Amino acid sequence: RYDQAATVLARAVVEFPDAREHRERLIDVLIEDGQQDRAIAEMIAWARHLVHRGQRDEAAQRLDEVLLLDAQQSEARALL
Repeated sequence: RYDQAATVLARAVVEFPDAREHRERLIDVLIEDGQQDRAIAEMIAWARHLVHRGQRDEAAQRLDEVLLLDAQQSEARALL
């Protein structure tokens, strides 16, 4: 069930990269399914997308959320 939801949401993120609700739900589904590493990868990808769009403060918030899940996450630390 989670796999199907994650697949649909991942497609939605590709099709609508600025749709916050799709990204947030995808991350939630991945975390609920125990796929924390994949959720973190999605969060970092979202942060990179936000930086590209000039939304650095929001990107920093996403990276802070990554560090709450994994305080040692080196990629998130480097992007901050």
